[in-house]
Formats: sequence, structure tokens, C-alpha cells
Amino acid sequence: MRFGKDMIKNEGAVSPVIGVILMVAITVILAAVIAAFVFGMGAPEVAPQASMKGGPSESGASYTETIKIEHQGGDAITFTGANTKMTINGQSVTFIEEGDNATFDAGEELYLFNVSSAFYLGNTTVAAGLTPIVPTGETATIKVVDVPSQQMVADFSVRF
Repeated sequence: MRFGKDMIKNEGAVSPVIGVILMVAITVILAAVIAAFVFGMGAPEVAPQASMKGGPSESGASYTETIKIEHQGGDAITFTGANTKMTINGQSVTFIEEGDNATFDAGEELYLFNVSSAFYLGNTTVAAGLTPIVPTGETATIKVVDVPSQQMVADFSVRF
């Protein structure tokens, strides 16, 4: 085999092949970027960040009938079915406040109570037929989830 002029003449096709490979790679990358914008691969929804604490309320006839939930700081929470979901021991909680009262800001208190095995959240504990949330000595687990982002806002337990 000769390594002289014959070898130099055969290297002419390398440059077009590399050029075609680079053009295909650039086209694939551009298509992926455009698809990401078209199909909405953007920043994910961010849940409000809040610090909440709960404990037995002192306003009921018994300490097991209501839970006082305090917003200790962070973002305001909007308690509507489309924005926030709250559960206590796996059961859904109904929000009884409307309009501006549905917003839970830092420093505010809300009360969670049980009427005929249905749980309600409001700014008062005055309701007829309150029943204990859980028996004395047991724990109630409360979870608050931001619906649009499906992220947990708060998760805490209250022992009676």
C-alpha cells in the first residue's frame, strides 16, 4: 500500500459527511426546543409556602370538638375548592367562608369542627351539634394541598 498522493486524494469526502451529520444534529436540537415551547414544558406551578400550626380549641364545650388552626407566617392561602384541598384523617373538609374571608393570612386563626361526621373549616366555632373530631387520646392528621401544583402546603397532627 502506498501512503503518498493516493491517500490524500481519498480524504475529500470526509468534510461533506461531517457537515451533513452536524446539520442533522442541529435540526434535531432545534426541533426539540421548539416542541418544548409548543407543548408547555415550562416552569412548574409553585405552591404557596406557609407555616401553620393546630391544636385543640378552647372555645368549644370540650377540647375534642374543635381544632384551632393558626397561620404563623408565609404566603396567604386561598381556601376554595379550585385552589386548596384540606383533609383530616383522609376525609375532605368543607370551607364555609366565601369571598375575602376565604383567604387565610398570617396571624389569622380558623376553626375546624365536626358536625354529624362532616368536617367544616370557618372563622367561628359556633355551630349546633358539634361532635368530637377524634376520641380523647387519639391524633387528627391535617393535610393542606395546593390543587393547581398538587404540592403539600401543610401537614401536621393534633393530639387530643
